[in-house]
Amino acid sequence: MHAQHQNCDLGLFCTHRLEKLEATLVGQTDIYQRHVEIILPYKVHCFMRRACLKIADTLSEIIDMAADTTTEFERVARLVGKQGKVDERIELPMMKGSWQKIVNSSNALADDLISPMNEMIRVIGSVAEGDLHQQVPMELDGLKLRGQFLKSAEIVNTMVTRLGSFASEVTRVAREVGTEGILGGQAKVKGVSGTWKDLTDSVNGMAANLTTRVRNIAQVTTAVAQGDLGKTITVEARGEK
Repeated sequence: MHAQHQNCDLGLFCTHRLEKLEATLVGQTDIYQRHVEIILPYKVHCFMRRACLKIADTLSEIIDMAADTTTEFERVARLVGKQGKVDERIELPMMKGSWQKIVNSSNALADDLISPMNEMIRVIGSVAEGDLHQQVPMELDGLKLRGQFLKSAEIVNTMVTRLGSFASEVTRVAREVGTEGILGGQAKVKGVSGTWKDLTDSVNGMAANLTTRVRNIAQVTTAVAQGDLGKTITVEARGEK
């Protein structure tokens, strides 16, 4: 009987302890659940805040780069287009990637535009100094000129060629008629028109008049030397008597 009573007490004790342990575990589970409910939104909020800050910083950098690029483009456009400082280029050393490609492409465009112009200026300057042997090259940096660049270069080169031909022919006629006494010389410049043709015709007219007068004087002088005093100069005389 006593043994049965002890077994009953032991059973009640075990049951009580199990119930207490269960209550403790349930209570701890509730606490953990409440902690999760509190901490999880905080973590998500912190994550979203950091992400938004990073996006904001990135957008600010993009805006700053766009502003710097705009300012630099405006500066170069003003110096090159308005002030004629054609050697100015865009300088944005902090740019990388696609931004740097934009800068490089813009500077390359400026070089491609200005290089042919510089060559034409060089040739025209040489003409102004009396050098008629310069030509605008048809290739720059290994690339053939095209479009309007090619047309402009051809116009300048044609002008220089005709100037050179005109000068050469005038010099030849002047030397033959004036120095060597070879009468009848005429300047021959191919493809000339307008003022160039007028200048060529004027030179040829002057040479023809000189030739006619000299020949007429020579004929009269020869006749007088042969005793023929009936010959007279028949060329119409103008100017100094």
